[in-house]
Amino acid sequence: RLKDLEPNKRQAVIDDLVRKLRAAGPEGLQILRDYFRAGQDVPLPNGYAMVNGRHVMVPSLRAALLHALAGWDGPEVVALTREVMQSTPSLHEALTAISQLEKKAPGAYRAEAIQTLLKLAAMPQDRQSGYMGATAIFDALKMLKAAELIPAAEAQIEKNPWGVTY
Repeated sequence: RLKDLEPNKRQAVIDDLVRKLRAAGPEGLQILRDYFRAGQDVPLPNGYAMVNGRHVMVPSLRAALLHALAGWDGPEVVALTREVMQSTPSLHEALTAISQLEKKAPGAYRAEAIQTLLKLAAMPQDRQSGYMGATAIFDALKMLKAAELIPAAEAQIEKNPWGVTY
C-alpha cells in the first residue's frame, strides 16, 4: 500500500509506524531487528528527497527504518545499527549506518566501518547501486578521513564514471 501513496502521505504512514515501534520499546526494536535480518524491503518510487536536513522521501521502507534508527538511543540501537552495517550488501545503506554510528560514538567503529566499505566496494553492483555506491565511498572517505578508501574510490570511478558527482 505504501507504493501507491503520494510522497507526503507515504511519509506520514512511515512516521506513524516508527512512532508505534518506538512506543513498543524493546519489542519494537526486535521487530526492526527481525525485519533487517530477513532482508525484507518494500521499494518506493521517486528515490531520496530531503527538506531542512530531514529525509522526506526514501527509496524503500528499509531505508526509512534505517534512517529512523538515528533518532533512537541506547546500546541495543547501536548494536542493531552495527549489525545492519556489517550485513548489508549496499554501500549506501552501510554508509547510512556508519554515519549514525559516528554520530553516536565518534571513531569507535571507524576500523570496522572501513573494512565493511572495502569489502562492499569490491563486490559487483548494479547500475543504480553502483551510482549510490560511488557516492557512498566518497562520502565515507570525507567523513572518516580514511586514506585507505582512496583505492576503492578510484575503482568506483573506473567502474562507474557516469555516477560520480564530485
